[in-house]
Amino acid sequence: MEINSLDEIFLNPNKNSILIYQDTIAISEFNQDDESFHTYQVNLNQLKFALNNGFKLVNTQVENAQPKWTSLGFGLNLYPYDFTVLNNELYVVGDFTEAGGIPAQRAAKWNGLNWAALGSGLNAFAFTTLVFNNKIVAGGSFTQAGGSPANYIAEWDGTNWTELGGGVNGDVYNSIIYNNKLVLTGNFTSVSGGAISANYIAEWDGVNWTPLSNGVDTIPGGIAVYNNELYVGGSFFTVDGGAVSATGLAKWNGNNWSAVSGGIDISGLNFVSAMEVYNNNLVISGQFSSVSGGIPMNNITQWNGTNFLPLSSGLNGNLNSFTVINDKLYGGGSVSDYNYLIEWNGISFTGVGGGMNGVVYTVGLYNNHLIAGGNFSQAGDISVNYIAKY
Repeated sequence: MEINSLDEIFLNPNKNSILIYQDTIAISEFNQDDESFHTYQVNLNQLKFALNNGFKLVNTQVENAQPKWTSLGFGLNLYPYDFTVLNNELYVVGDFTEAGGIPAQRAAKWNGLNWAALGSGLNAFAFTTLVFNNKIVAGGSFTQAGGSPANYIAEWDGTNWTELGGGVNGDVYNSIIYNNKLVLTGNFTSVSGGAISANYIAEWDGVNWTPLSNGVDTIPGGIAVYNNELYVGGSFFTVDGGAVSATGLAKWNGNNWSAVSGGIDISGLNFVSAMEVYNNNLVISGQFSSVSGGIPMNNITQWNGTNFLPLSSGLNGNLNSFTVINDKLYGGGSVSDYNYLIEWNGISFTGVGGGMNGVVYTVGLYNNHLIAGGNFSQAGDISVNYIAKY
């Protein structure tokens, strides 16, 4: 039957039929009791929105569906340390040698259905990855990528691995984009095949390496960009070759280093491990009990550009990674009180879907899902292999 308007659907109902006209579904149902027809209509755009935002159809009614943890295929055979997204695919790096049951040497990608290796991969751990100049960049402990020399840093163009400008002379632990340049931190003191001194931090513009003045004085931890400045955390007491006193936290404005108020208490074995911008503040986590010369803060704080502020009563462990999804801050780490994964809504902390049974190393967003990776075999009430989505 040719339908030209919704009026025709209602005037010519068929028993238990479903008819589609433009952006509307018309459902005609025959009631045996009173031998009458009942016709309902549903807007397709509204239905699509509902299904894409956590709802499901049950007995032709739309009800709210609670989020749950699911696996990414067969997962990995060992830890992931970081991931990024390019062209709607999730790129994962870490210490694994299999992804989805197939060989994948410490670098793989997930397209939502299947895992694939990135060539012959890397010959040792990769700790960090991001997208720079539309290519996947990975940094870590490796000295070969794709079977060719690559000193601790390399890029993947979709087909081949290539070292970045002679590489660096030690492990790369973190990476970020700042002022359209790739910034690396790690346990290195030179870049460009040893030609340029760079103390634990350097930037790459796609052609050349440049040190950030005299760098920092020990291996950095978390890094983030906040208010157009690069913030670097760690376990240091000075930066710029000792010229600037900065306890546990410092910032770089593109030309100079400076301290951030009184910094973070990094006495003993304390350190800064991760940072993320949330609600216009810089959230900072690590192992510490006070900030700015003695203000109590338990392993997490936030900086508003002027002062350090608490996040509730803090946490019982440090976070390794953050991500922001739908105006909420998620963090994964050693926070056993919340089963290693937290959600912060700006007021209070909660767990996420029952959490994990081991430390979370990295969290992020992929296809509207929270992705978590780490040293765990259970997410919520399901078994997984080191990586899961929520």
